[in-house]
Amino acid sequence: MRPPREVTKRTLEQRELARIPGTNGDALRGIQNLPGVARPPGLAGLLIVRGASPNETNIYVDGTLVPIVYHFGGLSSVIPTEMLDKIDFYPGNFSTQYGRVTGAIVDVGVHDPVVKKDKKIHGLAQADLIDARVLAQGPIGNTGWNFAVAGRRSYVDVWLKPALEAGGAGVSTAPVYYDYQAMLQREWGNGKHNVRFFFFGSDDRLSVLVKSVNGSNPGVGGNVTLGTAFYRFQARYVGKLSPDTELRVTAAVGKDALDFSLGDNFFVLTSYPINPRAELTQKITQGVRNNFGLDMLYTPYSVDVRLPPPPRPGEPPAGPFGARPPLQEQSTDTIYRPGIYDELELTPFKGTRIIPGVRLDYTKDTKSWDVQPRVTARQELHSEFPKTTLKGGIGRFAQPPQPQETNRVFGIPGLTSNIANHYGLGIEQEITRQIEFSTEGYYRQYDQLVVPRVGNVGEGHAMGLETLLRYKPDARFFGFIAYTLSRSVRRDGPDQPERLFAFDQTHILTAVGSYRLGNGWEIGGRYRVVSGSMVTPQAYGFYDATSGAYVPLTSFPPNSERNPVFHQLDVRIDKAWVYSWGRLSMYLDIYNVYNAGNVEGVSYNYNSTLRTNATGLPILPSFGMRVDL
Repeated sequence: MRPPREVTKRTLEQRELARIPGTNGDALRGIQNLPGVARPPGLAGLLIVRGASPNETNIYVDGTLVPIVYHFGGLSSVIPTEMLDKIDFYPGNFSTQYGRVTGAIVDVGVHDPVVKKDKKIHGLAQADLIDARVLAQGPIGNTGWNFAVAGRRSYVDVWLKPALEAGGAGVSTAPVYYDYQAMLQREWGNGKHNVRFFFFGSDDRLSVLVKSVNGSNPGVGGNVTLGTAFYRFQARYVGKLSPDTELRVTAAVGKDALDFSLGDNFFVLTSYPINPRAELTQKITQGVRNNFGLDMLYTPYSVDVRLPPPPRPGEPPAGPFGARPPLQEQSTDTIYRPGIYDELELTPFKGTRIIPGVRLDYTKDTKSWDVQPRVTARQELHSEFPKTTLKGGIGRFAQPPQPQETNRVFGIPGLTSNIANHYGLGIEQEITRQIEFSTEGYYRQYDQLVVPRVGNVGEGHAMGLETLLRYKPDARFFGFIAYTLSRSVRRDGPDQPERLFAFDQTHILTAVGSYRLGNGWEIGGRYRVVSGSMVTPQAYGFYDATSGAYVPLTSFPPNSERNPVFHQLDVRIDKAWVYSWGRLSMYLDIYNVYNAGNVEGVSYNYNSTLRTNATGLPILPSFGMRVDL
């Protein structure tokens, strides 16, 4: 396996993907335990990396960009664990093959259909308190083609909605999600060529009926709905054209849909992304390899929106949300963002690896090119076991403004890209054959940040130290201890005060371990201690005669308080039985074992004179059963 082209590349292996406690066996939720990844607030399915906002992290499925990675509430990911081969996570200073984002990259690798020695079709079925899933895969006769099909549906709505209605709750809710996958794959030439067609998608629906009027927002009532859906049809070819030449081509087309309504306000977005990319890798001479690639995003879209405009920084809102004069926009347009990159892999000396590269991205909205030079280096200080590697990198990263930020009604036309300069320096050390240690310091400088309804006047920085002590999976045990010390600040203009960013978390400590006891038993635990999330407190409100409600005054600058420290223990117990016909397994995943009442937010009464802490999920056991045939 070739060394990474990035300063830091963290890869979760198959054994770890399905056994991290507190994730209900969901592989993609395991990313949230790695160094540099902050804990998302409440049940939000967000990835917060190195003090950046969630929209600064791009999610790919084998090189194809997807809009979301988690279903509602973050309880499950949009690709089931059973179809994953690995997850590559790049928290910063990533390769020029990725662009249009200033934060981090997650690239989910989906494995080809599994064909066992008996050449028969095999499958599985699994159900727990959250969702149920099925999968079948195998060869298609003697054609040389292999297939895999899978599907999943949640049924939280089956038991949650009746429970809320029976308890006389002020709202009734019915969240439900689906995801589906279908794959055809074939290889030839003794494995030198591989072609694959992959169709996958996700659909989430949430409907809330507000039965009583909110005292501080009397204009908000009726139905609250939220729907997100996407699908992709992906075609991929990977081939070794010669001993020195490799080609990888991926093309995907699909649809994204977002439908949100709150009373009389709504936001409806439909888009049809087309995302082709190709990379040609050529060995030029001994110690020199070149990677040249094309990466295009072309997305026609239509939007219909009726919402109040957000206030400018430091400006109090003009009345309660439900009573503010809304703006309305209905339009169609196209996102066009072609990119090109070139990258050299240089190994001039034994143990030395230098990767300079440059990426150029064009953005139709800004009518400009972003030139992004980057370079990373790895130097083995000790090449034999136990290996010691020094690593570092520096690079420029550009993220185009969002379409709503350049919209003529809700934004400001003529914006330029957000810019972040990444700096990183770290070391990797093998301690034993199974235990490895790594640490990295990073600094990320932000410039030209888009401030809503103001312009490219924002700036800031994020810095920190990430440490990982990992025991690589063996026949019995895997585990790791991850610690992150970080600071993330922003400024909404040169004359504005510096403030902690909304997603800043100073300390993040996670310990994970899982041990096979024998006779099919496995037990694992996860313990987390995290600094509380940021809060912007409200002061006494003033009475708005027009709306008949109190308008709260929020403190400035925002994020001046922090919730109490978060701490939680999760435990998972697995038991498996192997029979001649297949395998039967059961598991119990207990979230928040000692029922910690962690504070997730603050709620206020109608005139902001009283505040109450809102706590997160209590102890939540999830029992599941799985059959592998």
